[in-house]
Amino acid sequence: MGAESAGVDWRQLAYNNLIAYEIAHDPTYAPARFHHLVAAKLQRIVDGQCRRLMIFLPPQHGKSRLVSESFPAYYHGHFPAKNIIHLAYSEAFAKRWGRINRDKIRGHIHQAVFDTQLKPGQEEMTRYATTAGGGYLAQGLAGGVTGNPADLIILDDPIRN
Repeated sequence: MGAESAGVDWRQLAYNNLIAYEIAHDPTYAPARFHHLVAAKLQRIVDGQCRRLMIFLPPQHGKSRLVSESFPAYYHGHFPAKNIIHLAYSEAFAKRWGRINRDKIRGHIHQAVFDTQLKPGQEEMTRYATTAGGGYLAQGLAGGVTGNPADLIILDDPIRN
């Protein structure tokens, strides 16, 4: 609301900034300074300025919220024809992150910011397809991803404990 009263469209902010995208989904989100740094590094991937990125933070510092719960949907907003493989140490995390990203893309906030649409009938928790030909596959490390295309690979929490 404050941004719109200042003449700034929240949709444009959310399109260009992962933190703004996350705040649009959860107005109670209060990012720390280092979250802005993480989001800026992830934005470099979207902008084509970075091909490889490793982020190390202690547990419970919000890394997975940005990297695993928001970035895949945000990335698909910019590149709906691209393919994402999202790996975690457990199938439970893969399912959780897949559900969160799928639901974000389906939601009214994402739809107000991006044109990405999910392909009907291909909207599972750990695997979905976009109408532009892209896709998402979330998998625990014990599962196989061989033969699946990937333009973006995310590996979050590969080792338990």
